[in-house]
Amino acid sequence: MNFFLFFYTSLVTMSSLYDVPGYTKDTLYNVYYEYQLHLTENINNMIICDDIKQTLVEDIPLNVDIKKCEFNIAILDVGGSFFKIAVINIKVVDGKLKTETTSVKNFEYPIESKNEQIFWYDWVSDKFVEYMLNNDIKTDLSSLIFSYPIKYKGGKSMPMALAKHWCFEFEETLKSDLKETLNHAIKNKLFDNLTSLDSTVDSTGLLVNCVLNDSVATFLSSKVILDDIAIGIILGTGTNGSFIIKCEDKEYVYNAEWGSFVPKSLALTDEETDFINSLQKKYNLMDILIGNGYKCGLINQIIKTRSLNLIEIEGDCVKHILQKDDDDEHKIILQKLIYRSRQLMSMLVCGSINVIKANKICILLNGSGYSDDCERQALLKMIQNYAKEICDLDVEIKIHYEEGLTFIGAAYYSLVKFLNENVKPKKTMN
Repeated sequence: MNFFLFFYTSLVTMSSLYDVPGYTKDTLYNVYYEYQLHLTENINNMIICDDIKQTLVEDIPLNVDIKKCEFNIAILDVGGSFFKIAVINIKVVDGKLKTETTSVKNFEYPIESKNEQIFWYDWVSDKFVEYMLNNDIKTDLSSLIFSYPIKYKGGKSMPMALAKHWCFEFEETLKSDLKETLNHAIKNKLFDNLTSLDSTVDSTGLLVNCVLNDSVATFLSSKVILDDIAIGIILGTGTNGSFIIKCEDKEYVYNAEWGSFVPKSLALTDEETDFINSLQKKYNLMDILIGNGYKCGLINQIIKTRSLNLIEIEGDCVKHILQKDDDDEHKIILQKLIYRSRQLMSMLVCGSINVIKANKICILLNGSGYSDDCERQALLKMIQNYAKEICDLDVEIKIHYEEGLTFIGAAYYSLVKFLNENVKPKKTMN
């Protein structure tokens, strides 16, 4: 098949999403080709600018001789659909890591109109400290997952962007160190609750020792559960992927920020264009086209544009609609959207595989998007077929899905960072 890549100065528009069952192979190849160029250029620019060490998390190995130890690690997951607190028990037994998630608690974010003067770190520290003290949970370490791009410089973790508006978010968040501001707020909250603290409680276990993006944390879970080369993928409200790149003699976890990739050759449908124009906030194109957070809005836009005799839906509807009968009109529309999302996801995965130059890879899936086994198998089959038929890649691909992979990855990194900084390193042979 001969493919030709068409470039446009802006996104073009095609006909109705309702009538289009999926993208053509030519269109998908164009997206794949553009993404390879986008990814390669970004990585090369980082190397030229020596920006890798400042922007990316180093894939640090466990560099100490530990035969047996056990830690409870609290994970604060900020920026997703909910604020989550998880506690991970992680053990080192004969040099091997074993993890168990002992508790997970979800918190809804505040309503904007009622919490205009609350800063994110004050709200998060309030929920975190109260939850840990009220439930008498003891931890040795804590780690922060922050679902936005992060830049690391001089020991600081600086947010580079915020795609979602929080009612307690202010512009100075982009100018402040995430770990420093959160730990300061946690200390203040602990001071306010000193009378509630048992004298045996080590409050330092509640202070975070590292900050990770959610897809980076998902990738890092591979260090515990896999031996294969991996791509860590988040598919929930939005989408993102992370994988290893090499610079000099070290390896770093590259946060690809899939959501913000804009393929110039990709034509939008009338409904997609109208829906995007109706948004009153910042958005990432691939988050809309691939993630689950905008599916219901797109369904309503189709109903409106096509004047369909259907009731518009409210809230997060994806799971509810998928449980309906196959002839339900809402479900038919949703399945079309999911199919197209799967196609685009496959191209981003294939583009990443081509840049990694791997002949065997495991895709680690985390998030609500592929919690259903049938959906995961459909994604795997599509990636395998497209890798061979469209992208001419000779690669063995498998998928691993597990709830809470971000928690496992964040706990692993927190533990390794602590041990490497506080235990004598392994002896090396001359």
